[in-house]
Amino acid sequence: MGYTIGLAQSGYPTQGDVLAQAQDFAARAAAAGVQLVVFPEDFMWPHKLSLDELVALAEPVDGPFVEGVAAAMRDAGLWAVFTMNERNPDGGLPFNTAVVVDDAGWVRA
Repeated sequence: MGYTIGLAQSGYPTQGDVLAQAQDFAARAAAAGVQLVVFPEDFMWPHKLSLDELVALAEPVDGPFVEGVAAAMRDAGLWAVFTMNERNPDGGLPFNTAVVVDDAGWVRA
């Protein structure tokens, strides 16, 4: 049994809408027969940010960024691996967290 992995080669969109970019990649990957799409590291904020900006923009794993990517994968019927800046509960620097969502939009890891 085989499966097809798609690697999303992306830069940060000029409009700043990473979720729209995820939806576009998901639709293109699904049309190409991909079952798992892998986004680059720093997909959430791939441009340079100051430390203060990183802390301010970090989200929990159940926040809007992960929910948005998970919804895009659910709509396309794909699994995905992507990274996000996870809020540090102790208030320090955020974590660079890899997230895995399944084709039903559930966070698996």
